[in-house]
Amino acid sequence: MGSRRGRGVYFADVKLGVDFQTAYCPDVVVGCKPKNHEHYVEYPCLVVEVLSRSTEVLDRWEKLAE
Repeated sequence: MGSRRGRGVYFADVKLGVDFQTAYCPDVVVGCKPKNHEHYVEYPCLVVEVLSRSTEVLDRWEKLAE
C-alpha cells in the first residue's frame, strides 16, 4: 500500500473501499486517507451509519456484512 496520512474524521464526503469493486459512503468514518487519493479512506477504526426507513435494509444487511 502507498503512504498514509494521519487519521481523521470524515462526514459522508469520502468513500470507504471494501474491495476493488465495492465502496460505500458512510455517514461518519474515522480512518486514514492515502496521499494519492482525496476521496477514499482506508484502515477505518470507526464507521457510523444513521439508519432511516429508506436505507435501513442496505445499511443493516449489505453494508454491515461487508
